[in-house]
Amino acid sequence: MKSSDVVGFLVFLFLVLVLLFVLTKTRVIYPSSIPFWQNVYCNVFVQHNGRIAIIYGPDGIGNINNLTTMIQQVNPNLVVEPISVSSLSTGLLSDYDLVVLDHAKTVSFTSVLDVENYLNSGGQLLWIGDAFSNQVLTASDLAYAKLVNQTQPFYYENLSAQAKKQIGFGSFGSNYLFASFLGVNFYNVTFNIDAPNNYLVSGLKSGENLGLDSALINLYSSPAQTRVADIAIGNQTYPAVIIEKSVGSVIVYTAFPPEEYNSSVFMSNIINYLVPC
Repeated sequence: MKSSDVVGFLVFLFLVLVLLFVLTKTRVIYPSSIPFWQNVYCNVFVQHNGRIAIIYGPDGIGNINNLTTMIQQVNPNLVVEPISVSSLSTGLLSDYDLVVLDHAKTVSFTSVLDVENYLNSGGQLLWIGDAFSNQVLTASDLAYAKLVNQTQPFYYENLSAQAKKQIGFGSFGSNYLFASFLGVNFYNVTFNIDAPNNYLVSGLKSGENLGLDSALINLYSSPAQTRVADIAIGNQTYPAVIIEKSVGSVIVYTAFPPEEYNSSVFMSNIINYLVPC
């Protein structure tokens, strides 16, 4: 083989790898769907093990211990770290490839702000069930508001007014998930797939009857949103799996805790979609 042919082949191979990297980064393809590509993508391009923070609180649906175990089973290389919602602080989440909100119904306003800052910086969020649906104004919130008030007049007054009329996901849900929280269902549901070609539901069956705790939400219009699956309760249908990409980041919302579904396929799909390495 001529040296020019070797150079041409190497250039072609390099361009193919770059194309695969771009397609993987933009989620057109997924590393695990191409033989050997996940090892190349993770070891050559990414070169680090993904870090996942699971934010949990004192109440809410979900079980973070079961969730942690399932994530580590589908990808033992990932670093999974539970973080109490009361321990959140500015910049704490910046080093994580994925933040998960699970069993975190009640949360302070400043904790919500910490997650907002993470998303505004291009972070990825797995938002589960009723997480962040009960936002409360704490003493630390008020102290922070008074401090901010020195440079942002009326911040304290505006925060106090917002807290008085806070319902469900509040402005956080409106601005990032484009959805409002209605309540929680603790009975059997029927799982129906809306987007059968979507990677998140690859290998799953539509029409399954499941015993799951699940949040009931109402979606607003968002051009960057994909409604992947629904849950049906009698004649009523509610969103079950959603992808939202409209804030410069990626949010996957599941109305039910994936650890309760107990499907390694579904968990693997979620993890490979959000943080494959």
